[in-house]
Amino acid sequence: MALKALIPAIIGKDWWEAWEYPPQIMDQNFAVPLLEEDLESPRTHRKFLVRSRTQACTDASGKSEVKNDPKQFQITLEVEQFKPDELEVSIKGDCIIIFGSHGERRDHQGFVAREFSRSYILPPNCKIDAVSASLSADGKLTIVAPKETPVMPENHNIELIVEQDNMPY
Repeated sequence: MALKALIPAIIGKDWWEAWEYPPQIMDQNFAVPLLEEDLESPRTHRKFLVRSRTQACTDASGKSEVKNDPKQFQITLEVEQFKPDELEVSIKGDCIIIFGSHGERRDHQGFVAREFSRSYILPPNCKIDAVSASLSADGKLTIVAPKETPVMPENHNIELIVEQDNMPY
């Protein structure tokens, strides 16, 4: 069974409200090498040598952000390694799919080829035909899916039907 079919079956139809997805995913810079200063001094954990990353390195590693508020669903992804014609944003069913790819090219480390794919499940009340994508000058891809605002019914009185059988008064 597919994951997107399994989650609503376990949690219920309103799973977007119950799901605690991470609002930020770090380490989204693709094929960028780690430098020696990106790592902390080694330490031992359960007889294994561990070198964790510094907070400065993690903060600068590129991130994917997801915001789901009552008015819109928004995805921001740092893709500065890609040109606009190397990125593709599409919707398949209830998923936004982001794909980026470029062939081998020279950078400051030598030659590198990059490719990535990210999929995000849209909340059920998003207007799929109004989804927009923009790429900023600093390489941030922002995808916005506005949500439908629920129509509130007008105020009206409800007729009270009184049954006469076995009334206690």
